[in-house]
Amino acid sequence: LHHLDVSANELVDLDNIFCLEKLTFLSAEMNNLTRFPFAIYQLDNLEYLNLTKNNFASGIKDSLPGNLEEFILMNDNLSEFPSGILGLRRLKVLNLSYNPLLKHIPSELTRMIQLQKLNLRATGVSAEEIEFLLQAMPECEIVY
Repeated sequence: LHHLDVSANELVDLDNIFCLEKLTFLSAEMNNLTRFPFAIYQLDNLEYLNLTKNNFASGIKDSLPGNLEEFILMNDNLSEFPSGILGLRRLKVLNLSYNPLLKHIPSELTRMIQLQKLNLRATGVSAEEIEFLLQAMPECEIVY
């Protein structure tokens, strides 16, 4: 199995997906996840991850699958930047939009030179910080 979409199923965890080693695409939007699924850390081939419209109470601090190229965390009640993202050397698209409690983006994000699109629409990130990112990441399309 390479492609799995379990969106809108009222799931509270994804603990049983750890055995899907060949998974490259996972969409689990519109569920009832309140913590980042630990099983995802074991999916080394994962390239696309959509966790839109869940309600994460805890952050994403551990290293994520290194092949991840697109990560969507829209409308997830994030209050802090998921620091695990900073280790993703292949990430091209990061969508953190509609997380109004998200107030800060770490400057280390500017070192992610492969990042092509960053969506910060409807977040609490300040205009000054957005301006800094625009200056520091001229090759990246930043939506705000």
